[in-house]
Amino acid sequence: MPGDPSNERFDRWLKEHAAGSGLLGAGIVHRDRSCNSHSHSDGYPTADLDAAWACLAETTKTLRLCRVQPYRMRWTFEQAQIQFVLRPDGTALGLITAACLTPPAPEWVESLIQGFLQL
Repeated sequence: MPGDPSNERFDRWLKEHAAGSGLLGAGIVHRDRSCNSHSHSDGYPTADLDAAWACLAETTKTLRLCRVQPYRMRWTFEQAQIQFVLRPDGTALGLITAACLTPPAPEWVESLIQGFLQL
């Protein structure tokens, strides 16, 4: 939905809130499946983040067919953790955080997720 005011609201929120120590990348998947990503590391180009969020959004659809309600998903890897949060309206937030060196405080990540859910 190009020009959708809700897309702009989520994009503005992401730009204002998705920056912090240990956050490697973040993105919004809109209801129309368009993505808006922000990278905070050279290893995570925005085009790659957009592709990852689109795949995860598709995964949520598949899981719902299996009667799994995937509102919050988390994957932990050696170098990073991915969190994907789905709002009831279909908009999603994706986060990639560092798993070592300077991981963000779990409280900060949770407050970011709660802020997204309350939009």
